[in-house]
Amino acid sequence: MPTIHQLLSDNTRGATSIFRDSLQLFLSYPDETAVQRVINEAKQLKNQFNSMGVFYNLWNTVQTVQEPTILRNILNDLLSSIDENQQAIGRIGGNHLPTSGTVLTISNSTMVESTIRYAYDAGKNLKILCLRSAPANEGELLASSLKNAGIKVELLEDDTCQNRIEETDLVMLGCDLLGGRFFINKRGSGSLVGYAERMNKPVWILGDTLRVVMDGDTTQGTDPLFERVPYSSTMKIACEKGFLGYKELKEFILK
Repeated sequence: MPTIHQLLSDNTRGATSIFRDSLQLFLSYPDETAVQRVINEAKQLKNQFNSMGVFYNLWNTVQTVQEPTILRNILNDLLSSIDENQQAIGRIGGNHLPTSGTVLTISNSTMVESTIRYAYDAGKNLKILCLRSAPANEGELLASSLKNAGIKVELLEDDTCQNRIEETDLVMLGCDLLGGRFFINKRGSGSLVGYAERMNKPVWILGDTLRVVMDGDTTQGTDPLFERVPYSSTMKIACEKGFLGYKELKEFILK
């Protein structure tokens, strides 16, 4: 199991994987020290990963907890939720993917991988174009994992994406934070969305509601590896609630 220091220095995995490992680590702490350790380390995670909505919500949930039993119940509930949400998004996204075609993605999103694997297991014939995602090169990890599962995948250099949009049927992105007016994802996502929309290619955003954070609550200076990307009326968002348009997502966030 990763230590808190290893988690804080992780720059190759997405929010879902780091969040899940953080919860499992916190659940391993003895009751005598768990409450204060979890509160302190949840704050460190929020500050370190200020582009990941799950850690804002984790901190907001645990910061006032005083009883270890209550804390353990909260952590177990969050762990169950992230697992259930990942399965739901994989199923919802996988069912909406076409029977065949080419999907372009960036970085190393657990939600994107789950969706592609679900579609592959359902017999869909997809080719995946995965950007390398420099400087941390997370895309290499996603491409390798998909290739090992028998899925057709091509690893692309980041500066080639504009030239490959035309052959792409769909751009599918994970996200680290869902805000009211924008989502946050790996730097390069904004350019990719722009190219896709100019070519009238569909853009999907995959992420559960555990990463919803109101815009005013997010840190202004996000990690330089990430960027804010404004929503557009043509985007679709696959979350555990369903396959939503931007207006539907906005209504949910503002409830």
